[in-house]
This record gives sequence, structure tokens and C-alpha cells, in this order.
Amino acid sequence: MKILTIILVVLVVISSSKSQEIKWDGELRVRSELDGRDFKNATPPNYFSLFRARLGANIQPIENAKVYLQIQDARIYGEEKDANGFNTISNTSNLDLHQGYLQLDKFIYDEISFKLGRQRLSYGSERMMGAVMWNNIGRIYDGGLLRYEIPEHRFDLFVMNTAETNKAPSAATPADVKFVRDAGQLFSGLYYSTKYFSGHQVDLFTLHQLDRNVSVSGFNDLSRFTSGLYAKGAITNELFYEGDLAIQNGWKKGNDISAYLFALTAGYNFTDIPISSASISFERLSGTPAGDAKYKTFEPPYATGHKFYGFMDYFISIPKHTDERGLQDIYARIIFHPYESVTANIALHNFTLAEKLNPPASDETELGQEIDFVLNWKYNKYVSFECGGGLFLPGIVMRNKFGGADVAHWGYLTTSFSF
Repeated sequence: MKILTIILVVLVVISSSKSQEIKWDGELRVRSELDGRDFKNATPPNYFSLFRARLGANIQPIENAKVYLQIQDARIYGEEKDANGFNTISNTSNLDLHQGYLQLDKFIYDEISFKLGRQRLSYGSERMMGAVMWNNIGRIYDGGLLRYEIPEHRFDLFVMNTAETNKAPSAATPADVKFVRDAGQLFSGLYYSTKYFSGHQVDLFTLHQLDRNVSVSGFNDLSRFTSGLYAKGAITNELFYEGDLAIQNGWKKGNDISAYLFALTAGYNFTDIPISSASISFERLSGTPAGDAKYKTFEPPYATGHKFYGFMDYFISIPKHTDERGLQDIYARIIFHPYESVTANIALHNFTLAEKLNPPASDETELGQEIDFVLNWKYNKYVSFECGGGLFLPGIVMRNKFGGADVAHWGYLTTSFSF
């Protein structure tokens, strides 16, 4: 029923838009992965293929007003199996409205725009908020965004509903409309970005996450503020930098929060050689020491972790995947351009916990070393191929956690078509 509704909405919009301007966009992506990340080379790796198809329509019936609709089907190859095994006569309902919003430009004043609906948000480096395009589904928010923008300055105010527990009543009966405490989640923020300083971008932000579920009497499960600074720019034609600094406070399940993130990258751009750039980075996300009454683990609100914490994705959920002890990463990256249509990069990470795991029984912090490589070939304007992979040499913490000590391996091959 959901699929039919989405298709009908799209068809109605198209059929009634003969006199309107419609701009289409789309994507088809297939990524096959070979997954041997269990640190046990005696077992064979897993293999699977991910498929994603998107079709978007940007409809602008009048100046300064538009509607964007994007449908998406995301699945694993082979899901269409039925009870008889190999007949492939089945229907797995993966089609969904991925984006659907109304945007009004010059809303009340020329400098203000307003966007309402299901939409994508991405800011700064994406350490705090990202679209997670690597993921087969991608991250989407439901809510509203108000933007004030003048040359070299932009200010955003947004409120997003990230988890709703209340349901619309089917009828106005006493049972249907009685009060039910809203135990859902909201995400809101203020984000300012400026390019006033030539060659530099500086962002300031305050984000708030609220979870109204009650696990501890008298407290919402979460009321957390994340405030900070993002900056990037060029010091000279060759030297560049990028950095994030953020602090978190509030409470989580009755415990006060006091956490921080610090990340800094310094790099050098080359000319006239196949190496485009080389950089070195340091990143630390604070953790909670054993026995500490305060919650000191930094939790990125909605980060694109795949970009930063190793392509093998051992540390996507920092609190869960690091046992609340935080993360420290020192890594180097080299980007190559051997041909105009080919880009390659290699990254080497050294991961440790920010705090000791379980002292005095275990005071180890070593997670391990990871090397990643990616090769991208832009075949033409619409088609690209990408292959990559990684190796992870486990430290004592990962060996104990996974019960294996072998070098883990992982690789992928992606074919993409977009317009």
C-alpha cells in the first residue's frame, strides 16, 4: 500500500505539471562487499551486494517556491526469494519516500528561506551532522528549517522530529484522545557559517537532543547540548587545515554530561606530481573513566563516521563500539591523481581508547591499526567505478572483544550511475 501511494503521488504531480518546470535527478548504485572483519582468517569471508536506486523531481510552479520529491529503493541483492527458494517471485517492499519537502525562498524577507518536510541535513565536516551517503539508505530528518542568508554569512534554525511515539487518533473517542505522555525524540539546532575571512570558513553551532522517555524517575532519558566550532581554510597556496572543537553538557539518564571532541588536520597540496595532497590528523573523543559519576563520553549527534573513523566501520557508534571509553585516532592520508579521471587515496590509522577499559583489571587502550585504500574512476559524466578495502591489525582490546587475533580484511566494488 505504501508503494502504491508513493507512486500515485508522483504520477499525480507529473501529470498536473505540464506547464511547470520539472528537473529530474536520479541514481543507481550497486556495491558488492567482501567482509572478513571477524579477525579469524580460518573462517571464510561473507559476501553480499547492496543496491540503491533513487529518482527525484524538483518541481517549481512559481518563482521562489518549489517542491522536491525523491523516492528510493534500497535492498540487498537476493532479497526477492520466496518460500520455494529460487523462484524469485516475491515482493520485498523497500520503496519509500526518501525526501519530500516544500521550500519557499524570499520568505517574508529576501534573505530568508523556509524548508518544511523530509529533508537531508549536512554541516561542516559532518562530524556532528552528516548525510551518511555511504550507507545504503542514508540519513533523513523530518521537520522544518529556517535560513537567513546574506553574502558570506548563513544562519540556520531547525527543529527535527527524530522519533515519534504518539499516533494520530482514528476518531475522537475518549479512548483515542486521552492524554498519552510523548516519549519521543527531538533534535534542534542553531548553526552559523561564515566565509567573511578570505580563504577560510568558520562555523559556530549549538545543537540539542531531547529524548522524553523516562528510565530514571524525574528525568528525561536525554537532554544534551553540543556546542562548538568548525573551521577550514588555506594558510598558503600549499598549506591547508581543518578542525572541529565541541563540548557536550546536559544529562543522560540522570547523569550529568561533560564531554568533548577535538579534531585537527594539517595538510599540504602538491603541484606537478601525481600526489595531490598529504595530511596528518589527530582526533580525540572523550570517554568515561571506570567508576566516574559523570558521563564523559562524547557522542557525535548524527555524524558520518565512515569518513573519519576508518572505512572498515569498527567505530561507527562511538559509545557502543568503544564501551563508553571514547576514541583517539592519529592518522595520515595521501591522495593521488595519476590521471585526470582517476583518484586514489590511502589512509593509515592508529586507534586507541581515550580512557583505560577496566582498570585495574585491564588498563589496556590499544585498539589497533587500520590501513584503507580507495580508487575511483570517473568513466564519464554519469558513470563511475570505485573499489577499495582495508586491513586491520587488532590490538589487545579488539582481540579480546572479537576473540580473534588475525589481520582482518574487507573490500568492495561500486558501480554508480547518476544524473
